[in-house]
Amino acid sequence: MGCKSKPVTHAIGVDIGGNSAKLGIVSDAGKIIFRQRVATPTPDQPELVAKEYAHAIHYLLDRCREMAIRPIGIGVGMPGHISEDRRTSTFSNVHVLDNFPLVDFLSERFHLPVELDNDATLAALAEYRFGGGRGAKRLIVVTVGSGIGAGLIVDGKPQRPIRGCIGDPGHIIVAPESQWRCGCGCRGCLETVASSLAIEREATALAHRSPNSELTRVLNDRGTLSTTDVLRAAQEGDTQARRVLEQAGHWLGVGLVSWCYFFDPDLILIGGGVSVAGEILLSPIRQVMAEVGMPQYVADVRIALAELGNDAGMIGAASLLLSSQQTRRNGE
Repeated sequence: MGCKSKPVTHAIGVDIGGNSAKLGIVSDAGKIIFRQRVATPTPDQPELVAKEYAHAIHYLLDRCREMAIRPIGIGVGMPGHISEDRRTSTFSNVHVLDNFPLVDFLSERFHLPVELDNDATLAALAEYRFGGGRGAKRLIVVTVGSGIGAGLIVDGKPQRPIRGCIGDPGHIIVAPESQWRCGCGCRGCLETVASSLAIEREATALAHRSPNSELTRVLNDRGTLSTTDVLRAAQEGDTQARRVLEQAGHWLGVGLVSWCYFFDPDLILIGGGVSVAGEILLSPIRQVMAEVGMPQYVADVRIALAELGNDAGMIGAASLLLSSQQTRRNGE
């Protein structure tokens, strides 16, 4: 007799961001079976916003029925702080949902288990289970976009010591003399010098001073510069664009050195939209860590790119349920 194949388990993953939400049907192998994306709703009443997300989840559940899939639950990731009981969030970039009982709302609506977690924690969980973090003992996954977030996995378990996550390491102060403040009010924090918003600001200033730069040409054509413009120009060899990204990498290295003293990682993965810069970003990170860091903490830390891209949060959200299912099977 042949061995029976192990049944595949699925869950719904929801990654809520400031501009859009990414949703998908995810298998226990981390594969996305079906996906969709919805713009972040604009109503000022939390229940109306929650209903928009529920409508998108309902659409996915319809697709599940068509494919004869029975998802075991719904995982939701949100930026910001997560309550101790992991049923509400605060300080997110979808402020209308601050303190709204989203877990109860969705579980009552769909009669399925619902779990909520910080989006950076979930990206780290996904990379540990299915991406570049497999086998790491102490893993940090950094997401670098309009903000800078981080999740920590130790011995396979997500760490949530402060406000339902690892706090706000993206707001570590690296340039206190700076004139720039982030959207949360910090002056000179890592986000002010290494996020995509900082890259766009610095690229625009440099373009005004460098008339022969590709950045200047794009700025003159469009009136603004996006991070994508800077990344593209750098990959095409524009020295000014490379300088901006290398500067962001330098500041990330400064921030990561301090993180190492608290979290003691053996692997740091860089994800988020800015990570498309690849070695242009990673090389100065490694250089500054080696130059200023305490060798006992930084000498053996490996720096690499995350592998799951913008899907990491969604896969990690679904993985909350899939991990729970695996734990129950193992009798833990």
